[in-house]
Amino acid sequence: MLHKSRPKGVKILTLIIRAGVVIPKLYTTLHSVACIRMTNIGDSIYPQLFLMNAKRMRMVDLYSPTQLVQVVNAVDVQKQLNALFTSLFFTRSVMFESRDIILDTIDDPNIPIAAFCSPMVGSKVSRDEGYESKTIRPGYMKPKSSIDPNKLAVRPAGVSPEQYNAFGARNIKVKQAIVNQAKAIRARIEWFAVQAITTGKNIIEGDGIERYELDWNIKPQNIITQSGGTEWSGKDKETFDPNDDIESYAEFSEGVTNIIIMGGNVWKKYRSFRAIKEALDTRRGSNSELETALKDLGDSVSFKGYMGDVAIVVYSGRYTDEDGTEKHFLDPDLMVLGNTALQGIVAYGGIQDPELIRMGLTKAELAPKNYIVPGDPAIEYVQTHSAPQPIPARINRFVTVRIG
Repeated sequence: MLHKSRPKGVKILTLIIRAGVVIPKLYTTLHSVACIRMTNIGDSIYPQLFLMNAKRMRMVDLYSPTQLVQVVNAVDVQKQLNALFTSLFFTRSVMFESRDIILDTIDDPNIPIAAFCSPMVGSKVSRDEGYESKTIRPGYMKPKSSIDPNKLAVRPAGVSPEQYNAFGARNIKVKQAIVNQAKAIRARIEWFAVQAITTGKNIIEGDGIERYELDWNIKPQNIITQSGGTEWSGKDKETFDPNDDIESYAEFSEGVTNIIIMGGNVWKKYRSFRAIKEALDTRRGSNSELETALKDLGDSVSFKGYMGDVAIVVYSGRYTDEDGTEKHFLDPDLMVLGNTALQGIVAYGGIQDPELIRMGLTKAELAPKNYIVPGDPAIEYVQTHSAPQPIPARINRFVTVRIG
């Protein structure tokens, strides 16, 4: 047994060496620590004492939910996702402590007080068994990631190799995991938002609930498919003006249209007409709040100009589906007529994790936690809980057209 006299404020690490097995015993520390660095020379092991800052040698701390939320807030997840529909039409949020979202308790006359809920059998909706409800149960999300010490983390720019120790690498892995989970949840919200506006419905599923359809009661005439010779693909590029069709579509809206969002295929057809090339205003000053907001959303959102007082925007944002397939949030063949004054809400059901609830976290948009499952070896995890559901405002002021 090797002992070392203990200077003031120094921890002693005792090594018991038996038959080649090294068993460390740690004693209480004050400000610094004396530790053993093992050096292999042939078959011999020579302990060498050296002092090291206690902060670098302390046991790894677990991050609190508050600290993890601060990490997510420091990264503009919404901007990285280019989440156009959420950024334009669902800018507000409300949080419930209950598992369910109670629509008629939301103090906003533009928000529906009820929705039609229908159970699903496989992919089929049983509308005969559906019912009008003021209470809806959102899908519950809880993505989880393990912090694998064997995986390499990329050293950030500006951090020297000397500064980039194992503790720093772990911090980066935790940050990457929690940000990726926040992106996955925000992507799901954007998907819900697009589906609510373009179909008037959401399919809800998740742990603890049976799959069902949530119908926001959009009028059938607000969902249009070009057919029977009305398709733009068959029109003369020199003489036809697609704006005439758009004016007709806008009449189905219960409000004024000030923005048209097009999928990539729609824009290609729209701009191919001579009338559009001559009339589209692309040189107006870029000082409006709308244009500034669109530019902040990145290269998946492209502001093309104005047709009269209506902004023309192309949306090519994508997400990765559960099967690993990359898909568009907005179908490339769809065109949406809307108004940026329509401010829907993203409602969040209460947090259901007992550990987070014991910490006092009963309602939140994102409720992350960092924990370790004991074992040999122990496994560290980061997990985020969330139960989001976008609720559209004045759904019948939107018109969606599938362009042929």
